[in-house]
Amino acid sequence: MRAKRFAPEQFLLLLVVLTIGVLLFHGPLLETRLVITPGDDTFRFELDSDVQDGGDTVVEWIEKDELRWRCQLGQAWPHPFCGMQVYFSDSYLDGIDLTRYTHMNFHLDYAGSAQSVRIFLRNSNPEYTRPDEIRSTKFNAVELDTRKGPFYEDIRLSYFRVADWWIQLYDLSVRQTQLEFSNVGLIEIQTGTGLTGGSHQFQLHELELVGVRIKTETLYLGIIVAWIFAILIYLTSRIRLLSLAVKSGNEKQAELREINQLLEQRRRILERRSKLDPLTGAYNRAGIEESLAESFKNWRYKNKPLSLLLFDVDHFKAVNDTHGHTVGDRVLRELTSVILSNIRGTDRFARWGGEEFIIVCGDTELTQATDMAEKLRRIISESTFADGLDITVSFGVAQIQPGETLEALFNRTDQALYKAKDAGRNTVCTGDNT
Repeated sequence: MRAKRFAPEQFLLLLVVLTIGVLLFHGPLLETRLVITPGDDTFRFELDSDVQDGGDTVVEWIEKDELRWRCQLGQAWPHPFCGMQVYFSDSYLDGIDLTRYTHMNFHLDYAGSAQSVRIFLRNSNPEYTRPDEIRSTKFNAVELDTRKGPFYEDIRLSYFRVADWWIQLYDLSVRQTQLEFSNVGLIEIQTGTGLTGGSHQFQLHELELVGVRIKTETLYLGIIVAWIFAILIYLTSRIRLLSLAVKSGNEKQAELREINQLLEQRRRILERRSKLDPLTGAYNRAGIEESLAESFKNWRYKNKPLSLLLFDVDHFKAVNDTHGHTVGDRVLRELTSVILSNIRGTDRFARWGGEEFIIVCGDTELTQATDMAEKLRRIISESTFADGLDITVSFGVAQIQPGETLEALFNRTDQALYKAKDAGRNTVCTGDNT
């Protein structure tokens, strides 16, 4: 009889382990990636130019296996161009659905006089695409500054716009002139606008599309539903076992109390996870809201001062670009540990976004908050982080003023942070208090 009794508990224990595993390692579950690299025979790579329009641009592969090409723009066509096309199938009519992808990252080396390159996600739709005219694919376009290359990160698909010249070529409804990624047959990398000639050389090292496989809300809802079914199964098994045993009503109540405690424990785990930043373990924006609201209430009704410290890591993009995102993530985790070890128990610390952090200091005057910021800035500048890196941070500090809103306080604190950056970084600046 005892052997049977352990089965439901073992099932719930397994579900606890799975739930914690999903919450800790949900990144791969939520994201989906499509990566295009040289030599990948999954895709077809072709060169393109204005020759099809009567131009005389010359485009050729330098090394196709390395996706390296060059072109000499001609003068015969008023808007000369050249580029490279990536096909997902043998026909541009048969593409892939990119609606679940949110942004693009890629590494493109360019040499030439152009100040921009264009990226087209060309969508095919029977409503406007003709089988015998490749130009009838919709040109969803974005133009990027070549001076900010060769690494282009977090290019949101929402940044794309349907090319005006393409809209003018066809008789389209308003709906058909909107962005569309449901059947992208090819991606094209092309010279930018406004060119009249010149030599241009490109090499594509990698193009990555990143999207959402499962939304965070859907994942959490799935966990809750799974736990509901698990509890139902648990209750069913428990009732069946209890019905087979001759036990008193007190024993049944004890079993129900055990179930309620288990549910409450799982609820607390899910609630806590939703308020923490998964990378650093500090509070996220949702987690810091309660502290902000309480401190604001104490200021308004109890006249207790409220100050904010907003700071970010100086030149953090260079850390990621030079040492990689893994080292960058370690820097943020170690920075969090340093901050938590050097603030007061009454202060609340959160990751505000990216490499930006916030400290809410209730019952704290501007002078005290500024001293704390200077102390933290000095400690950080004297510390050594991942891979022996030395980093610095810039602080913006402000105290709430009579009649001021939280939004206005945030704006002044943010302005103080920008003033610290303009002052050379690794410094503390305060917001104007009038």
